Amino acid sequence: MYPIINKKDILLISCILVLGIVFLLIFCFLPKTDSTVHVTVDGKDVQLVDLHVNQTVPIVTQYGENIIQIQNGKVSVIDANCKNHICKNHYAISHNGETIVCLPHHLVISIQKQTTSDPDIVI
Repeated sequence: MYPIINKKDILLISCILVLGIVFLLIFCFLPKTDSTVHVTVDGKDVQLVDLHVNQTVPIVTQYGENIIQIQNGKVSVIDANCKNHICKNHYAISHNGETIVCLPHHLVISIQKQTTSDPDIVI
C-alpha cells in the first residue's frame, strides 16, 4: 500500500505556502507611493497632502479647527476643538479608502489613489 502523502507532496505544499507568504508580505509592506490625503469640508476639497511626507497640517474652517499629523505614511487627527473628539480618538489611517470624519466640523479626511487629474499636492 502506498502512503497518501509522500515527500514530494510535502515539498510542493511547502513551496506554495512560502511563496504565498512572500507575496503577502510584499503587498502589505511596500510603500503606497500613489496615495494622497484628501481633506474635504462640506464635500469640497480644501487640501490635498502627500501621504509620504511627515508633517503637521492645521485645517481651519468656519466650523472649527483640526490639526492632522502625517507620520510614516499614516494620518491621524492630533487636535480638534470639537466637543466629542471622536476624530481625535480614531486610529491612524494608511490605506486607500480609509476615512476619518469630524461631523461637528463637516470634515472628512480620506486616503485616495492619486490620479493624473488631481490638482497639485499641497505640502
